[in-house]
Amino acid sequence: MTLKQVLWDGQTNGATATSALLTGNSGYTVTAPSTITFSTADGMRGTTGLRVNVGTATAIVRYDMNADNDIAAFSLVFTMPASAPGAFAQFFSVRTGSGRAASLGISTNGRLYVADAGASGGTITYVTPTAGTLAYGSQYRVELRLQGNSTTAGKINCAVYSPSSTSSAIATMTPVTNANLTAATLHQVEIGNSGPTAISVGLEDLQMDDGRTTEIGPVLVPLAAPSVTAGTTTNPSATGATDGSQVVLWAAVANAASYDAYKATNTSPAQSDFALVASNVTSPYTFTGLGAGPYAFGIMAKP
Repeated sequence: MTLKQVLWDGQTNGATATSALLTGNSGYTVTAPSTITFSTADGMRGTTGLRVNVGTATAIVRYDMNADNDIAAFSLVFTMPASAPGAFAQFFSVRTGSGRAASLGISTNGRLYVADAGASGGTITYVTPTAGTLAYGSQYRVELRLQGNSTTAGKINCAVYSPSSTSSAIATMTPVTNANLTAATLHQVEIGNSGPTAISVGLEDLQMDDGRTTEIGPVLVPLAAPSVTAGTTTNPSATGATDGSQVVLWAAVANAASYDAYKATNTSPAQSDFALVASNVTSPYTFTGLGAGPYAFGIMAKP
């Protein structure tokens, strides 16, 4: 079981997404009038996502799982279209080596649904039970879990959350246990196979885990360590006093929402030696209450 993440961070807002820029893709085809661009508005944490405009039934980009498996879980953040599509439109599919096993789509009244690989677009099961559950233009995270390699006993489960949450699902579906997911192992995902009508959606934070039966949860992106420099040092006023202080400064870390301050009482500490001093600090920060002796100071960036 191996988790694979696909992010589109660090690209130029509005630029055309090409195969060279979509790192790790295993198939890329855009048929006019379809387009795919990098979009800050569709990303999370101030980063870029993808704006996928599908004008015809076409595959736009595919990503392979780390290993083929009968069982897999998928998590992605998506932005609803600005308005209802003219027909049922699929925007994300899980494929075997030869064809589609299951797809996520938006109905003509804005309901999210899952379709299996059955004839005439597959058997549809709604994730959002009523129209209006998901707001047009708003961002959500969808968890999709499949157990396939069967045309009669495939299993599908799906839930929708706010982008950063694993609790209090906005909508869930009644699990399906008799789906046609084709007689083959799950192999890859495909973005942009819309069906008979045009659709425009945003996508970000795609994760897939072969062999997983539980939810993946929100994407976790490691943050860079802040580069900390020392500012003004004030020594204790007398022997035994603890009125010394040390100012530290650091530059902002990309995607960090807050910072915590840590202190250790030796000059070459292990990570376990640091103790939390204060949370939600800003630069410059002053460590106070210092007595004589060696100290090490650290700042941790938090998402």
